[in-house]
Amino acid sequence: MSMEHRIEQFAEIILKPDLENWDAKNRAILQLIDVIKQYENENPTVISEVFTPECFRLLKEPVKLLVSSFLALCLCLLQKLIFL
Repeated sequence: MSMEHRIEQFAEIILKPDLENWDAKNRAILQLIDVIKQYENENPTVISEVFTPECFRLLKEPVKLLVSSFLALCLCLLQKLIFL
């Protein structure tokens, strides 16, 4: 299975709007991280061959969602700390 196909599958799960399926989303996030970490110490040439521009295009929206969710959580926690 190509890297694009794997990332596309994870992205579809992560971007699904249903709030009921957080277990599947969390699994997809962890699996995506594991797939990417496999190339952590790889030669840059191999990385550029595996992670094509299409891979990065597919990762754009899930990463934006995860970052914005993380920032929202941090702001929420910060507000609670301020008003203690």
